[in-house]
Amino acid sequence: MISVEIYNSLLQYKEGHHAIIWAKDANGSILIGDKEFKLSSYNIITVGKQEKVQTQDASINGLIVYFSDADFPNSNIDSVCRIVLLYNYFNIHNQIIIEDELNTKFDQLFTLMYSEYNMQEAQSSNPVLSLLLQTLLLKMEQVIRNSIEINSNKNSIDEELLTHFFNALETNYTNHHQVKDYAELLNVTNRKLNDITKQYFGTTAKELISNKIYIEILRHLQFSSTSIKEIAYKMGFSSPYHLSNFFTKINGISPAAYRDKVKS
Repeated sequence: MISVEIYNSLLQYKEGHHAIIWAKDANGSILIGDKEFKLSSYNIITVGKQEKVQTQDASINGLIVYFSDADFPNSNIDSVCRIVLLYNYFNIHNQIIIEDELNTKFDQLFTLMYSEYNMQEAQSSNPVLSLLLQTLLLKMEQVIRNSIEINSNKNSIDEELLTHFFNALETNYTNHHQVKDYAELLNVTNRKLNDITKQYFGTTAKELISNKIYIEILRHLQFSSTSIKEIAYKMGFSSPYHLSNFFTKINGISPAAYRDKVKS
């Protein structure tokens, strides 16, 4: 089960789990396996399930997310590990330095995960938390892809198409809500796009589009005072009623009730 906790240097890493540390404010160093990483603020540190950690003189203020392969039961886990879980269980990129323009988005995403984890019933699975984790991993993967030169010979055509799909989704989610919109942008059929997302993530392109829209609504509800009416029109819905319907189907409560819950 996915868990999100306030980082504490005395925490014992959970056996058989991957860990993602959000070092919002940090200094010192951390040793992962035989690699030492100098810490600074707004770093993401990833720890694969087989890796050993020594905190050295690290001082970290932030959050830690734990999850296991079992949290992706409907996915091709080998593909997820290669594409999403940062290339073979984090063994290549243990430290990701987040640029200034992305600091707030990553901080809000980790905070949303922490809120969701603390609102769920004890020991119960949380589909919203799973969506947030998948979004986090995809955003981390995008940062890595933008920061290194990708050897196209190592990436299949399908993987490249996935990258273009997520880039298109990132910039068009407020006005494109349908699979056909993205299929047209990518010059592929709806079926081709759905087949690829099912292969790698065990879910349809439509569900991934809906997940993105839903998470951005969550962000507005928790981190802004924007009215639900304004959020609806910003997110491309024809009315607040349609946004509320969409949100309630996923979350089980209305946007207004969710905002009250996280603000209380």
